[in-house]
Amino acid sequence: MGAEAKENPYPHLVDHQTGLYDWDPGNGCRYHIAVTQTGRGRLVTWLRHEGIAGTSFWVIDDARDAIGIVYFMEKMQISERHMGDGRAILNFMVHMGITKSYY
Repeated sequence: MGAEAKENPYPHLVDHQTGLYDWDPGNGCRYHIAVTQTGRGRLVTWLRHEGIAGTSFWVIDDARDAIGIVYFMEKMQISERHMGDGRAILNFMVHMGITKSYY
């Protein structure tokens, strides 16, 4: 039996532009962040593992209101001890117009 081609279940994640950013918010840390514009929003990835791999957070275009920091940190697997990192990445997202604010 040969391999069978299947329709892509995620067509909104194909052939879109990705920007790589070196964010320095002035807290003594640098954050390597990739932002991919998709057909329905933006995928923000914090490349926290040596700038190679990390976790992502998808912001749908129609839902660009404030993001709860606790919710964001949970989804991005950021511990409470590293809340400063969560705030820095959310500040980046506000700066880039990905979200309006956070709380």
